[in-house]
Amino acid sequence: MRELVAILIFGIATLASAYLFGLLGYFFTGIFLILEHIPEWVWSATLLSLTIVISRSLPSSSA
Repeated sequence: MRELVAILIFGIATLASAYLFGLLGYFFTGIFLILEHIPEWVWSATLLSLTIVISRSLPSSSA
């Protein structure tokens, strides 16, 4: 009887994980489609601004 319960539990767990991975696939596909339409210069501007912000926030070592 325990073997039957284990088979049912593992079967349900397999179906649930497949469903969740399918939802994650739809989610990431939507994100990638949105990111695809952002112009390429936005990423360069973001990296440049982050570099400037980080370099200004670091303590200056004027010795």
